[in-house]
Amino acid sequence: MALENLKDLEQYTDDLLERRRFLHQHPETSFNEFKTVEYIEGFLKSLNHVEIIKPTQTSVIGVFKSKQAGSRIGLRADMDALPIQEELTNLDFCSMNDGVMHACGHDGHTAMLMTACQWLDDHFDTLEGEIYCIFQHAEELPPGGASQIMATGVLDDLDFIYGQHVLPEIEVGTVDIKTGPVTTNSDGYKVTLYGLGGHASTPSKAINPINLASKLIQAFNEIPSQHIDAQQSAVVSNTYIKAGNSISLNIIPDTLEFGGNIRSFDADVPKRIEESMEQILEGICGAYGVGYKFNYEVGARSVYNDDVKTTLLQEIVGNSLDVNVIERKPDMFGEDFSVYSQVIPATFAMIGSHNHTKETQYPLHHPKFNIDEGVLIVGLKMLLTVAIEYNKKITNMKLEGELV
Repeated sequence: MALENLKDLEQYTDDLLERRRFLHQHPETSFNEFKTVEYIEGFLKSLNHVEIIKPTQTSVIGVFKSKQAGSRIGLRADMDALPIQEELTNLDFCSMNDGVMHACGHDGHTAMLMTACQWLDDHFDTLEGEIYCIFQHAEELPPGGASQIMATGVLDDLDFIYGQHVLPEIEVGTVDIKTGPVTTNSDGYKVTLYGLGGHASTPSKAINPINLASKLIQAFNEIPSQHIDAQQSAVVSNTYIKAGNSISLNIIPDTLEFGGNIRSFDADVPKRIEESMEQILEGICGAYGVGYKFNYEVGARSVYNDDVKTTLLQEIVGNSLDVNVIERKPDMFGEDFSVYSQVIPATFAMIGSHNHTKETQYPLHHPKFNIDEGVLIVGLKMLLTVAIEYNKKITNMKLEGELV
């Protein structure tokens, strides 16, 4: 049975769609969300009951401090886009910024939270506690916006924080809420090799970094099976290589760059992978007399959902919203929401954005990625359920001594 106090959401649907489509038309990449945050801040200033905080240049938080006692709840939406050329040119609202696209659904996330703010403002007298609506910049690019916002201390006193992400792997109307790990540790690496260039006809007089890179890449691929416990999953993907000149094929290059991405769940695995890479580089490059530069880039850590509070949210959503609540295996992508979940009790949910009758099957970060806009109302209901029903439940449990 749907929540009684959410029955008026239909009147917000047009604004919700308009916001998502406007944001989709005007995407901005990580740390460059100046016009996006201006748009959101202008909207927040039009409301009657919100306090506005600017923790960074390209992020903004709207705070609703009710007149009634309650918990401090955070609702987070990311708002940056990706450096991808959109291929959905048949849309009436396709990207107007060449080479930039909302290919990860952050336009939808932001529109949902903006509309939640509108609803919270309209129903301010019914609210309990404090609700922090966090419009976060730079989720896509390390070190990420979450770490910058947390460093300001503005969220230090939150009792709980909630985030969500659209997901084309599941249907609209299905919500994935699970305890424990939700996403992976997501790191990157870059290697530069310094060989000895020369003529292709006399390779014995040169040191070809391309040949060496092939050995290193193969060895890096074998790290999960050779250096990591079989019960601890890890993936090393080599994704980038640059050397030589396609016009002058008779030249052995001096230098080569390559790099890739590392995914894992356990906290100790990334460090062991980094150490293994260092050992492999030292051994192979040393044997061939090649210099190198190695840079291991620590990215987002694994998002971890609080066991007790997430189980409680599962029950509330399952009993009050007309959605199918499931528990999938953790996803292999990274999410800097992990910065919050390391400090604040948190839940991060995946909400289905796919409809098999529409072209919504493309994965996140694909140039044809799109959502079934039915997911927007589902996401809006999830945000308001956390802000109202979940907030009320944990506040009562704290007062009764059932929850720390």
